[in-house]
Amino acid sequence: MKLTNDQIEKAVIWWADQIAKPTFKALNDEERKSPENKAMQFAELLATMNVEPVTKEQRLKFMEALRVQLKIESMFGTLHSLSVDYGPCTVLSNAAKIAEISEDNFPWKTTMIFYDNKVIVSLGYQGTQVEI
Repeated sequence: MKLTNDQIEKAVIWWADQIAKPTFKALNDEERKSPENKAMQFAELLATMNVEPVTKEQRLKFMEALRVQLKIESMFGTLHSLSVDYGPCTVLSNAAKIAEISEDNFPWKTTMIFYDNKVIVSLGYQGTQVEI
């Protein structure tokens, strides 16, 4: 899919914001109530503690690197989404490496989908899909 400049900018800004203050939600609200899921709740807490501060320079480098990668991927028409399970997809990982940002700064279970000139995100496990 060929991405519009608007889609690219929305994606770049959204991901730059997320890596500064990531969310680590690997349980839905019902699972969170169960005592047997304490280990995953603890894992979420530990993940939060691993987040490294992102400097203004790192943020700008990340944004530029992601912008360039999205434009390149868009030329081939093969990019339909960006995602993080417990680690980022290749496109996000490459931008983070260029900016020297830890992959621990990416929000778990997060997906961004591109279609029909829209950008839809789902933040965290079973997160609500929102158009940005």
